[in-house]
Amino acid sequence: MQDACMLLRKKAEGSNSADNKTKGVTRPKVNTVDIIDEDVYESIKKEADIQGMSFRKYANEQLEMIVEKERFMRKYMPKISKLAFDEGILFIKDKEDNTEVARIGLSKEGLVHCTLCKSETCVHVMYALAMPEIGRLEHLKDKK
Repeated sequence: MQDACMLLRKKAEGSNSADNKTKGVTRPKVNTVDIIDEDVYESIKKEADIQGMSFRKYANEQLEMIVEKERFMRKYMPKISKLAFDEGILFIKDKEDNTEVARIGLSKEGLVHCTLCKSETCVHVMYALAMPEIGRLEHLKDKK
């Protein structure tokens, strides 16, 4: 998988912009993202160190994987979409079942569980496993 900076470098090499040239060296146009939460920044930095990568390379690879995953999910699971994530429960809409919403959370045993299918292996659980919210799931609570 190519680093996003490498892709930017290739694009920059093809351009003749004087703004990108300093002393005959072509530099890529770099877009940046603000990481507002200090804890998130530190977590990314720690993971980059564990992987033996620079912060920039690790962050670019993670962003690239997220975009690729989203494309994959739209292509292979087009009838399923995330409605909301609230109070540790992921709400998923399945367009094949227009009447109900799947609630995904953790069972009492700590397994990812779907209330619609009453299963730990259904398509809704598989979809949920690809969502970034997966680490924030909580035990399902009966609301009566």
